[in-house]
Amino acid sequence: LGGDEGHRDGDGDGDETTTAAEKRARTSAPPSKPPRSTPPLSTSGRGTTRIEPVSYGALAALDEGMARNVKANRKRARDAQTLLKRAVNLKQSDEERLKFFNRLVKDFGNDKQLGFAEEAFRRIAEGPRKLRPNVYSYTNLLNACVRVGELQRARDLFERMKKDDAATPNEVTYTVLVKGLAQEGLLDEAADVIECDMPRAGVTPNVRTFSTLLRNCVRHADASAARRCFQTMRDSDVAPDAASFDYLVKTRCAANDIAGAWAALEELEAQGLDPSPQTHAALATASSLRCDLLVKYDGEELNGGDLARRACDAARRAVDANGAGTVEGQREENNSGIAITGGSVGVGVGGYGSDSDAPAAAPDDEDAAK
Repeated sequence: LGGDEGHRDGDGDGDETTTAAEKRARTSAPPSKPPRSTPPLSTSGRGTTRIEPVSYGALAALDEGMARNVKANRKRARDAQTLLKRAVNLKQSDEERLKFFNRLVKDFGNDKQLGFAEEAFRRIAEGPRKLRPNVYSYTNLLNACVRVGELQRARDLFERMKKDDAATPNEVTYTVLVKGLAQEGLLDEAADVIECDMPRAGVTPNVRTFSTLLRNCVRHADASAARRCFQTMRDSDVAPDAASFDYLVKTRCAANDIAGAWAALEELEAQGLDPSPQTHAALATASSLRCDLLVKYDGEELNGGDLARRACDAARRAVDANGAGTVEGQREENNSGIAITGGSVGVGVGGYGSDSDAPAAAPDDEDAAK
C-alpha cells in the first residue's frame, strides 16, 4: 500500500482505486458548471421509463428560447392587465369607449389571449356608463374562441348573441362560426350553417363565407364537401372567384381526383380567371403520381406525366408574370384567420378596428355598419 502505483480512495469504500496522477488532475481541474436540471425520471415495475410531471418554468429553464417566450408572455400579460385597468376609466364618449373595448377584444383574440379577450368583453358593461356589447364585440370574441380551438365556447357565445337584441349576427359572424366548425373537421355542419341557418336568419352568405369552408375542404381533403359547397354557391347566386376555384382544384388534388382537378382548372380558365402558381404546383404534384392516367384537357388526351410537365410550365409562367405570391383576387388570411381582400372594410361605430384587420367583412358592410 504506500507505493507510487496507486492508493485507495479516501472515501472508505475500499473498492475504487486511482493513480496519483489521476488524483492530482482531478483536484487541480477547475470546477465545471453545474448541469442543468432535467425532468425527473421514474421507472415502473416493468422496466419502462416514465417522465414525472414538471412545471412549465422548469421546462423553460432547459431552453433559452422557451425562457425568452415565457418572459415575453409575462410582459404581454402585464401590458394587457394595464390596458384593461385604464380602459374602465376612459373619459371618452360611449361610442369611442365601446370601440376601444372592441379593439381590445380583437387584439387579444388575434394574440390568442382568450382569457384577456373575455375579460375585455366583460368590462364593456362595467364602469360608470354601462354599455352593451354590439355585433362587433360578439364577433371579435367569437373569433378569439375560434383561433384557440375553443369551439364549444364559440357555440355558447353564438347562442348567447342570438338572444341579445342589441347584437344580431351578420354574415361576418356566421363566417367566423363556419371557420370554427370547418377547421375542426365538421364540414357538413358548417355547410348546414350556410345552407339552412343563414337563410333562416335572413343573412346572405358571401364569397368569403364559402371560401372559408372551401379552404378547410383542402385541409381535410374532402372533395364531396367542396362539391357541395360549390353547388350551394351557384344556388345562392354567388359567383366563385379565382380563390374559390383554386381551393376546389387543390381539394380534388388532395383527394387524388386528378381528372376532376383538371376539369375545375378548365372551368376556372373559362371564367377568365387566372390560377395561382400554387394551384399549378398542386396539379403538377398530383399528376406526377399518376403517370398512367389519361385525362382530357384543352381538347387533348394527356397522360399524368404530360399533365405534370404542362402544370410546371404554367407555374413558371405565372411566377414570372406575377411573382410567387397569390394572383389577383386570391384572398389571404389576416391575423384573425379570416380571409379578406385588399378592398375597403366598413367600420361603423364601435367597429372591429382598423380596416386592414377586421374579420371577413362583406364588401357592402360600410353602409350597413353605419
